[in-house]
Amino acid sequence: MKKTLLAVLSVILLVSNIFAAPVEDNLKSALIDNFKKRGLNEIELKITSLKAIDDLKGFYFFKVDIFDRARNRSAKQYIISDGKYILPDIINIKEGSSIIKDYAFEYDIEQLDLSKLTFVKGNKNSNNIIIDASDFQCPFCRKAHTYLEEKLKNVKDYAFYMLHVPLSIHDKAVLYAKIFEAGLKLNKNFADELYSGKYDNMQTEEIIAKFAEMSGNPDKFKKLVDDKFIEDKIKSEEAYAQSLGIQSTPVLFFNGRKVEGYNTQLIDKGLNLFK
Repeated sequence: MKKTLLAVLSVILLVSNIFAAPVEDNLKSALIDNFKKRGLNEIELKITSLKAIDDLKGFYFFKVDIFDRARNRSAKQYIISDGKYILPDIINIKEGSSIIKDYAFEYDIEQLDLSKLTFVKGNKNSNNIIIDASDFQCPFCRKAHTYLEEKLKNVKDYAFYMLHVPLSIHDKAVLYAKIFEAGLKLNKNFADELYSGKYDNMQTEEIIAKFAEMSGNPDKFKKLVDDKFIEDKIKSEEAYAQSLGIQSTPVLFFNGRKVEGYNTQLIDKGLNLFK
């Protein structure tokens, strides 16, 4: 349902033309009217003005909280408007960056429950928290992992957590998550190997045998891969990710600030928070 709400809102953002003031009231009224035209009659909206757009006089950055009371669903979207027009985004041509993504990074801060995640490495008591909502078979997750690992060589104090989001389109995503969790139980971090992609065309039994050998304790490793506790842990993390509205990967959090997709500019911004 969240995808449906955002899909409808995306259409509305492209066709809305709002004329009266104040801006927040006009946005709310126009968006609700458009939802009703699409058969969504119990939608409630909260419009919050966050900041003025520096280079566009009269335009503001807004957060739109969407509540579908009939289906007990909610969603969130960021938009730019001057009270007359809504802009889907503004792209900085020189930097190739999205104004909406840059501004959302400043304001879209999540307080995640670390007890629901997998601690991977670093200082567990650190105030600098990195959370990687990821799928080991996702090509952009692999790029983000490689980029982030290189950058982290220069970061001294952080705690790194994994949030498993094995996507159904990837046939080995769940298997890789199980292997990763089993490895951690034996003090082995198989992230580099799993993100490498070199096991994608191998059979399940062969993959498990390879990692069992690398684990140093093959018999125990194989039992852990099939352990119901690990299976349930991955399912629990996947459900938690869905509750956070995470539908795709990668999604990174730096002290709660969210970076969706493989976005090196925002990853750098996130790491700069630790300095």
